[in-house]
Amino acid sequence: RFSSMQFSSATLPVDPVVNSKAYLANVKAKPDRDGVFRRFAPVAAVGKTTVLSLPLAFLRAVQPSVSLAEFEELFAADGEAVIRFHGPEQTYTSLSIAPVLRSAYAMAEGQEPKVSPSMFKDKWVIIGSNAPALLDFRPTPISDVFPGTEINATILDNLLHRDFVRRSRPMENLLLLFAVSLFATTACLYSHRLLLQGIGVLGTFGLVVAVSYKAAAAGVWIPLVAPLLVLAAAVIASLGYQYGIEGRAHRFVKSAFRQYVSTAVIDQLVADPSRLALGGERR
Repeated sequence: RFSSMQFSSATLPVDPVVNSKAYLANVKAKPDRDGVFRRFAPVAAVGKTTVLSLPLAFLRAVQPSVSLAEFEELFAADGEAVIRFHGPEQTYTSLSIAPVLRSAYAMAEGQEPKVSPSMFKDKWVIIGSNAPALLDFRPTPISDVFPGTEINATILDNLLHRDFVRRSRPMENLLLLFAVSLFATTACLYSHRLLLQGIGVLGTFGLVVAVSYKAAAAGVWIPLVAPLLVLAAAVIASLGYQYGIEGRAHRFVKSAFRQYVSTAVIDQLVADPSRLALGGERR
């Protein structure tokens, strides 16, 4: 059910880390086709061995009762979840390791530490590197250069609060497509002025953008390709239908009256067919 990256081998940490570990976890992630990291795969496979991702292993180490089944509804059909970023770099408190180590040495010598241990009380702590040469920066929807530690912190936050980005449901997509088709068709068919038609089409486009923006703010991902294609198809079909109907009416008026009235009168009737009425006009 869950997406699993396949590896033929694994590189383990140094022995002191391996010997003191609660879990060994996967820190490898795969980007989307455009090279951007926006999805989370909870497990990986090294040969026939299943390995949890780092954020999930971290959560399991602290809360052993947590199981993958609890998160199943958060993952799409492909077994992956879309990461919900809550802000730019430094959204989560970051510290350099140097003052933390100096504070530990100061406390061992009975001195006042610069970094208080209370700062870490009841906190989730991820240790990593941010030196460019160590290649732990990744392109994300937030930034072209985003620390890997903060990506893992974001995923852990999503797991804790169950707030990954949710893909829009099929019924929600259908309602949006119906609304786009209805508004675009109405704007084109019930207005004979090009300006009003343009305003209606732009208003419909603005509706799609506004709904998508509001949904994204609420953690819902709405694909925009389908609504925009429906908008274009509705506009083309409506204008084509209107052109065909009006063209037929114009041809009828011209053929019916060209033998009896002047071209100027025919042009007036074509411009305003409502003037075509029996009875005449009293002056």
